[in-house]
Amino acid sequence: MLSLGTETVCDRCCQTETVTTSAATQTDLTWDCVGKMMDEHAVIVQEKQSLENKVAELQAALDSATQRLNEVQQQLDEQTLIMQRSASFSLDAGFLQNSDVKVKFYTGLPNYQTFRTVVDHAVQISSRRSTKIGQEQELLWTFVKLRQNPGLEDIAYRCQLSVSSVTTFFHYWLDILYRLLGGLILWPDTDRLQLPSCFQNPTFRRVRCIIDCTEFFIERPSSLKARAQTYSNYKRHNTVKLLIGISPSGCITFLSPCWGGRASDRVITVQSGLLDKFFPGDIVLADRGFTMKDDFALKGVQLLVPAFTRGKKQLTAEEVETSRQMSRVRIHVERVIGRVKDFRILRDTLPVTLIRNKGQSNRSAVQKIVTVVCAVVNMNKPIL
Repeated sequence: MLSLGTETVCDRCCQTETVTTSAATQTDLTWDCVGKMMDEHAVIVQEKQSLENKVAELQAALDSATQRLNEVQQQLDEQTLIMQRSASFSLDAGFLQNSDVKVKFYTGLPNYQTFRTVVDHAVQISSRRSTKIGQEQELLWTFVKLRQNPGLEDIAYRCQLSVSSVTTFFHYWLDILYRLLGGLILWPDTDRLQLPSCFQNPTFRRVRCIIDCTEFFIERPSSLKARAQTYSNYKRHNTVKLLIGISPSGCITFLSPCWGGRASDRVITVQSGLLDKFFPGDIVLADRGFTMKDDFALKGVQLLVPAFTRGKKQLTAEEVETSRQMSRVRIHVERVIGRVKDFRILRDTLPVTLIRNKGQSNRSAVQKIVTVVCAVVNMNKPIL
């Protein structure tokens, strides 16, 4: 009995301990799993948030790329439309025929009839027979180059030629135009001129010419000597310089050879041969930079320049009035020079290659360009 009771008690104790241990063990495993699941859930949430952020970034990048693609497509459409319009635009004599405004814009000539006359005479004296685009088209592009100064590459693309071919025909027709139109810059042989109303007074009745020097920018030469000879202290740039003389009516009657920008007004005037063209008693108008009254006086010519105030407290009433009248009529040479510089090739910076002699004549290309441009200016209506 005692033995059984003891065993029973022991069995119960063992059973109780076993149950308690199993419960404790089961409880510990459950909390471990819950902890791991919570940790895994936190990692998943972080990864989800990271993926959502990346998706948002990619969506923003996609929207930006789509917007950029639409902009590029719009630009492409615009360029295509421009190219189609350019392809349909053909710059030829037929395009200019019905509009003197277009002739003036593209060539500088006053009207289509004048352009037609120049082309016919140029072709007659030309020895250039076989051309890819035709002589008339080459002449037209030569005028366009002088007037609007498109790049040689631009002309080559439009005419479907090489740049060397465009350069060749430009210099060829420049030679032809120089020989054909150079005679339009003509010094009057008589000492009697038809004067505009502003010159019909005792002071300016004998005015034969209004003179001034002008300069055109050029690229800086690589040669140090040429660089020094062409540098203009007045313009602070490398330039070519020449003397222009106009009649009282505004017609260009004299052009000197081109000099480097370093040359003075006196040197250009004396060595240009201008002084040998006057009659005794003639009057020449100039600005204050022409300090050479003695050189003109040796030829019996009076050089009128505005009165200097240096060394004087005050100008006399006569000097003030004469200077005012002189400025009023001398400004016409500036207007003519402005017409010359309306030709963009002379307004832009000239390449050094145009300073050298090229072509059949012994004149530099820039000298021929200035001569042809001045001749075309003379073919337009006078300023007075």
